[in-house]
Amino acid sequence: MKPKKIFFFIVAPLLIASIVLWVYFDFILSSEKKLTNKFYADESRFIAKTISDNILSKQKSTLAIAISLANDQELKKLLLSKSIPKNYNKSLLNKIKKYSSYKHIWLQILDNNGVSLYRSWANVKGDSLANIRDDIKSVIARPKINYSISSGKFDLSIKSMVPVFIKNRFIGIVEIISHFNSISSKLSKKGINSIVLLDKKYSKKLKHPFTKLFLKGYYIANLNVPSDLIRYFQEHDVKKYLKKGFIAEDGNLIVIYPLKSQNLKTIGYYIAFKKIGDIELVHLFILKWISIGIIIALLFGLLIGYVLLYIYRKKKVYYKNIIDSSSNIIIINDGKHPIYANAAFFKYFNFQTLKDFTAKHKCICEFCDNYQNILKNKSKNMSWINYLFFIQNEPNNTIKLNIKQNTYYFHITISKISDDDYVIVLVDITKEEEYKQELKNLTITDELTGLYNRRFCYQELSKEIAQSKRYGYRLSVIMLDIDFFKKINDEYGHDAGDRVLQEYSLLIQSSLRDSDTLCRIGGEEFIIILPQTEKKDAQKLAEKLRKLVEKSKLTISLTISLGVSEYIPGEDIDSLIKRADKALYRAKNGGRNRVEAI
Repeated sequence: MKPKKIFFFIVAPLLIASIVLWVYFDFILSSEKKLTNKFYADESRFIAKTISDNILSKQKSTLAIAISLANDQELKKLLLSKSIPKNYNKSLLNKIKKYSSYKHIWLQILDNNGVSLYRSWANVKGDSLANIRDDIKSVIARPKINYSISSGKFDLSIKSMVPVFIKNRFIGIVEIISHFNSISSKLSKKGINSIVLLDKKYSKKLKHPFTKLFLKGYYIANLNVPSDLIRYFQEHDVKKYLKKGFIAEDGNLIVIYPLKSQNLKTIGYYIAFKKIGDIELVHLFILKWISIGIIIALLFGLLIGYVLLYIYRKKKVYYKNIIDSSSNIIIINDGKHPIYANAAFFKYFNFQTLKDFTAKHKCICEFCDNYQNILKNKSKNMSWINYLFFIQNEPNNTIKLNIKQNTYYFHITISKISDDDYVIVLVDITKEEEYKQELKNLTITDELTGLYNRRFCYQELSKEIAQSKRYGYRLSVIMLDIDFFKKINDEYGHDAGDRVLQEYSLLIQSSLRDSDTLCRIGGEEFIIILPQTEKKDAQKLAEKLRKLVEKSKLTISLTISLGVSEYIPGEDIDSLIKRADKALYRAKNGGRNRVEAI
């Protein structure tokens, strides 16, 4: 072979390939740390989510037990007598221990002041917990179902509480207490070891520690913690780990999940250990050795075409693994149908392969909450993928999917990768959306009574007035006020006054229609919005409420005065409320405990 041909067909291709592979290999080395940290971060988020899901699952399952007990008529009688037998419901707890993975379930019964009347695990009773635990104080203030993580005199544990009522009268609390042992056992089967620590501040307050295990001033809340984890923290500074989300050291990925109380204070830490060898990073290091092998092969004269083809194929595997490791859903669509989906897609959707999915569904739009109707109304000649592609830059590009009887919210991003193909990325923002909804509820809800507040009252009245104008139906309001409420506060104290507001709010609410809205607009003043109701019917309802309150046998007997007004077409909200207030003023001046209408 001539020297020019040797150079052209062998030396030049080998030289070019060597340069390309050297640059590529240098990129692998420089990116290794960055990619490794990304994999650690993704894995730590997955472990933290697994811990969170297990805690929530345990809270909900124990809540079901508490709800069942709270509706037991025998227990209600015992609560009224404030005398609970020593072995109350021991057989139920033993059955749970025998037939489920929950080996340490405790039952506590408290009266309506937060005094413990019964503990299944100890003979200690008669002590008040209202000033020790914020979650109990919250249930007493607003009797409703509650589940939380908290610490008391005995342990750091998972608690589910259900208020007990007799004819709308709050008489006590049923609490089911569970522990972290079953969660750590479940995680250990997945190669994740756990140690659960109570913060030092709260560890000092333990009077009868359940596990009797402590580590450098931190109480250990799970019984089945491996001894090597305890030794590990005895040799290291515990505090340095608690401020981080995860740390990779000594062959372990250590994930720290903060345990927060009801008021969002960090009271403990769930610390998970996973061997780094168990984490899927193998392909990164295999790729380096493949690159070395290719360089060696080139030295023996492999043709550049085969080398490039080999690298190309390995790149595809490499990028596929990276895509599959993402916790976000990634779909490639040809404009009409999905042609590729990553592993996260199949974690959400109950299918083994994309072929199984496309056999039953054309696209994920079939899981959208009323999304097809939106598309139909807004884009008659546009496919759903094109529609989403053009609206993704709008302020609200969140879609709601109903999957496996669960509702998920996703932030959507769509990019065009060719003339026909799109890549769709769905980022799960369900928790953020739920948190936003909780914040929204806080802004329209009265904290003491749980009723809607003044702000919501004006919003709802504005909406109902608009409906009344549009459809011509009647709209009335009732303004009511508790008679001599200041006297109640002066004689019985503000705590009693708060209980009166809570009890009578529930009483009045129970007598209204689903379409009616009861709002607390300040102090002892309330407004009832009555859609499709004329004044004479509103007066009848007001009189009914007046008699109901007068005859009620709640904590403190009282009366109310009520003013009624009907919306006059053309008037504004302030005018409508002012007339109801004027009617209320007449009722008060006329001797109270009466109804007046204007």
